[in-house]
Amino acid sequence: MDLANYVQRRMQVLGLSIKDVAERSGLSRQTWHKLMRAEIQEAKVSTLIKVAATLRTSVPDLLEVYFQSNGASNHQWKQYSAGGATV
Repeated sequence: MDLANYVQRRMQVLGLSIKDVAERSGLSRQTWHKLMRAEIQEAKVSTLIKVAATLRTSVPDLLEVYFQSNGASNHQWKQYSAGGATV
């Protein structure tokens, strides 16, 4: 699953609109639209943390989806999640 699908699914499960998530996260509607259309290739960790909190998901789960949707290998994700790499 890519990040765009994950974001859309979580919003649907929580019954949230673009307006809702923008207001709750402090991120612009434009940022949320870009996330939902997979137009963000490199996101700041601070943005992903706000997205995770707004969508009531864990940061590691969201980061895993983000890394996998951006072509990171399992090795790269394991290295990051073990604290050996930075975003």
